[in-house]
Parts: sequence; C-alpha cells; structure tokens
Amino acid sequence: MKRRNFIPLIVMLMAGFISSLISITKQYNVTRSMIVIFVSMFLFYIIGLVARGIINSNVKQMEEREAERLRIEEEKRLEEEAMAALLAEEENGEETGTRAAEDMQIV
Repeated sequence: MKRRNFIPLIVMLMAGFISSLISITKQYNVTRSMIVIFVSMFLFYIIGLVARGIINSNVKQMEEREAERLRIEEEKRLEEEAMAALLAEEENGEETGTRAAEDMQIV
C-alpha cells in the first residue's frame, strides 16, 4: 500500500490530538469537547483527502514526464544505432565493391 494513502488519516489524527489537548486545557465539558474533536477530525480528514489528491496528481504527472523522457531517449538511442549500422553497412559495401573491381582488373 502506498504511503500517500495514509495522509488523510495522519492529518485527521493529528487534528484530533491537538483539539483534544485544547479541550483539556480550556476545560470544556465532555459533550462540547467530543463535538469539537469530531468536527475538527472530520474537517481535517477532508483536507487530508484533498492534499492526497493533489500529491497523487503531481506524482502521476512527474511519472508521465519521466516515462516520456525515457521513451524519447530510447528512440534517440535506436536512431543512433540505426545510423551507425547504416554507415557500417555502407563502408562494408564500398570495400566489397573496390575489392571486386580490383579482382576484375587482376583477371
């Protein structure tokens, strides 16, 4: 499981912890403190979902760009190999042609 999936949970739990500390220091009664903790945890869970969505979107874009860059590099490498093979073939063809001409002159 990707660690990014835990972002909403961590944000929610941190908000719950902080709001419970505030409830204790302000000496809220139990009902008010439970309402404050529940509302803050719910809101921060939603905020965590939005943050996770933004992070996932950015990571996906970065992965797509990296894949595109690798694809372009691979195409360039293949083109260079093809050019090198073509040049080697032409050089071999010229050498064979000159040898055939020399052979014909000898005979």
